[in-house]
Amino acid sequence: MPSLSPVSGALGVGRAQHLLKRLTFGFNPQQINALAGMNVGTALNQLFDFTLPAPPNYAGDVWVQRPPLSKEPEALMNSGAENLLKRWWLGKMLLDTTALEKTTFFLHTIITMQLDKSQGSRGAYYQHHLFQQFLVNDFKGSNPAYNYKLFIRKIAIDNAMLVFLDGNQNIAGRPNENFAREFLELFTIGKGQTVGEGNYTNYTEEDIKQIAKVFTGWTTSGFDKAETYQMVDIETGLPLASGKVNVDKNGNAANHDNKPKQLTAVLSSAAYPNPVITPSVDPPTQVSMIDELDQLVSIIYAKEAAARYLMRRLHRFYVHWNITDEIEDQIIGPLAQTFINSGFRLRPVFDQLFGSQYFFESAPGVSDDKFGAMIKSPMDLFFGTLRYFNIQLDALNTSGFNTQMAIIEQALMSTGIEFWQPYDVAGYDPYHQAPGYNRNWISVTSLAYRYEFIDNLLKDNNRWGFYLDVMAWANDPASGLTAVATLPTTINGKQYAIDLVKTVVSKLLPLSAPDTEITQERLNYFAQYHLDVYSFSDWVNYWNNRTGFGKPYVEEMLKRLLNAIMQSPEYQLF
Repeated sequence: MPSLSPVSGALGVGRAQHLLKRLTFGFNPQQINALAGMNVGTALNQLFDFTLPAPPNYAGDVWVQRPPLSKEPEALMNSGAENLLKRWWLGKMLLDTTALEKTTFFLHTIITMQLDKSQGSRGAYYQHHLFQQFLVNDFKGSNPAYNYKLFIRKIAIDNAMLVFLDGNQNIAGRPNENFAREFLELFTIGKGQTVGEGNYTNYTEEDIKQIAKVFTGWTTSGFDKAETYQMVDIETGLPLASGKVNVDKNGNAANHDNKPKQLTAVLSSAAYPNPVITPSVDPPTQVSMIDELDQLVSIIYAKEAAARYLMRRLHRFYVHWNITDEIEDQIIGPLAQTFINSGFRLRPVFDQLFGSQYFFESAPGVSDDKFGAMIKSPMDLFFGTLRYFNIQLDALNTSGFNTQMAIIEQALMSTGIEFWQPYDVAGYDPYHQAPGYNRNWISVTSLAYRYEFIDNLLKDNNRWGFYLDVMAWANDPASGLTAVATLPTTINGKQYAIDLVKTVVSKLLPLSAPDTEITQERLNYFAQYHLDVYSFSDWVNYWNNRTGFGKPYVEEMLKRLLNAIMQSPEYQLF
């Protein structure tokens, strides 16, 4: 039976790798060794020690924080501020040694936004900052009132979101239901089961119409107008943390529908047996409109279905796509209760799930586990490879780094993810689309491009500005190769470097333990690929002289081995 009971004792290498693979976009051997000696609570405290990153800059110019009325520098406009912003976030994903950037991306897979349909680079940055400000506060427990419910309310009137889903066009008498529909279906509670045309077990078409009225009257804080970015959210301090309200000369929000919004019994609960959103004053003001938003969010999150929806998304992103009835009862339900009982915070849920026997499948008698049960996203694949081999890129925010991130961005697009530009508001298919879920990452074309990335990464003349230096890796004690490189294993009368292959496989593949898909036959295949036309004695001779005449041969043979392992189906798993 799946159990959320905590694991005990030191993690060890295998569990440390599993934790790092799922919670971050990559790690190096030093991080594995450090976490291996920790218990899970200490390891999680380290991974959840979030700090807000510094904003991006271009040639020293922090353009996202320029004075409200100033224009972007001409050089920045010519180079594409939105592209620079994307490459800055990709760079933070690569460099982050905590779980912050992957957790931010997890939220982005639920609460999506297309960069080219937002409010430009500044609007997108402030939405991104809002995500991270919430996470830093939640995981540090700085302000209990700033919980997930408040975060959802702020996202509803974020400028980039208002532009993306037409919230700035939603006015009294002419409501635009676009955002209300996605707010329910994708961002908060999910449809549930279909019970009729436009009606579901979690909400109805009438609820969408009424909730759209709650969102009327908000507009963006600028764009190219004189008031650009002068709005400041007093709760977050962000220059662009929420939209604004168009008011008349008396300070009244004339474009807001100020009638009561009666929701259907489908959204009723013990706390709200008659779910109605009631304006606090008439005529409406910005304060009263925010109060209506708070009423709406409270009504939705009084339903356990909203918490369960978020927990299912969490499970499918981090653990596995398949949620059986047993997992729904034993894992999703208890996690939802933890979320509710903690005052709608994520940190207690993350501590419970990622510290559990279920996550590691370490309960007595369990022979199966979650290791290698998911297909890596392109970011997990590319960043994980770069991080593991300590491949150095130029410094963040430099022109060289931006060029290198452009190469990564193109590789991501070729393998199925147009970064910060999901195909539609539902987000990237592998995170939500049944029945394939993460299996949607793999197609004949995307797999070929995954393999091509590895092949190019091993070429020092790839013109990328970075590559995998196999000799530097082999000579690094962290690789573990020096102790096993010349140990022979005889198979059918021929000697191979099986111990060398086992060492590399154990570090790069998730299924390297006995009784897994990595059989002796599979190891033999890699060993044969390693030697190719050479004999084992040739290999030993070259290895022992790798600083001299043997270097090009060792480099050739190790590249062949790494290509075989990293262009394998097993390397696509984590």
